[in-house]
Amino acid sequence: MQIGKEYKIESDLNNITLFKKYVTKTGKEYWDAIRFYGTISNAVKGLADLELKATGLKDLEKVAKRQDKIYQLIESLNLDKKEQK
Repeated sequence: MQIGKEYKIESDLNNITLFKKYVTKTGKEYWDAIRFYGTISNAVKGLADLELKATGLKDLEKVAKRQDKIYQLIESLNLDKKEQK
């Protein structure tokens, strides 16, 4: 499942893997596994954490509010319930 232009999530028998797209100086694109999770929900939350930390956390209150909104959206998707089906 691709998320935006830079990330994708894939699964195997043991993990949910978060990948990030990188581009070499020659323009060749490749995907690198950057984190491993036990559930899709945790993988999406992990991606949210990465993106929020990338902001530099300059305005902590604003970042915390944004993080709460992202988490609420993730929870509303009921990803863990869908995984169990």
